[in-house]
Amino acid sequence: DAEFTDFALLTDNGSSEYVSGDYPTDLTRGQAANLTVSVENQRRDAARYTVVVELQQVRVTGDDRIRVLSQSERNRFSRTVGPGQTWYQPHRIRPQQAGRNQRLVYYLYRGTAPDDASAATADRHLQLWVDVSTVPSA
Repeated sequence: DAEFTDFALLTDNGSSEYVSGDYPTDLTRGQAANLTVSVENQRRDAARYTVVVELQQVRVTGDDRIRVLSQSERNRFSRTVGPGQTWYQPHRIRPQQAGRNQRLVYYLYRGTAPDDASAATADRHLQLWVDVSTVPSA
């Protein structure tokens, strides 16, 4: 029996069901976008999880490398999840800085997370690319 943790970014499809799609990728500065992160514990024992959400301003270089110009932690959630159970954590992202190619990153830790979360230290991570404009898109 393999033990694992399933980690996903979801949206509400409007009829109280979560789907992994229809992500809000064109955001407006100061306006909230609703997302939900899910953590499914497929282990034999209960486990405490911490999710750290960061919004990063990045630049893609000529050789397709990504350079993080700035990052700000937006949320941090913790919960103990029983074996076979799923934790759904709805939250809002409200970007304050306009710009293209911003990256919303979710880091998952079993246990507590360090003060400066990163892909190198996280058990799992997810990302969503977003463009943030100063005016709502038509």
